[in-house]
Amino acid sequence: MIDQMMMMQRKNETSEYNASNLTSITEYQIGKHLGQGAYASVKQAMHLQTGLVLAIKVYEKFNLMD
Repeated sequence: MIDQMMMMQRKNETSEYNASNLTSITEYQIGKHLGQGAYASVKQAMHLQTGLVLAIKVYEKFNLMD
């Protein structure tokens, strides 16, 4: 229960952060593999300064060339 409260508090503290103002991949720690699609895979990532956890889509470059 305490962990959930801390996560909610952290989410509220970091709600002003979004993809439009966090652009460098070096600002993130890439985590576990979450899923795979036809053209990309989805991985968990954490913003190092804020602790914001999110999902990122990683495209295979050779699939985008078609």
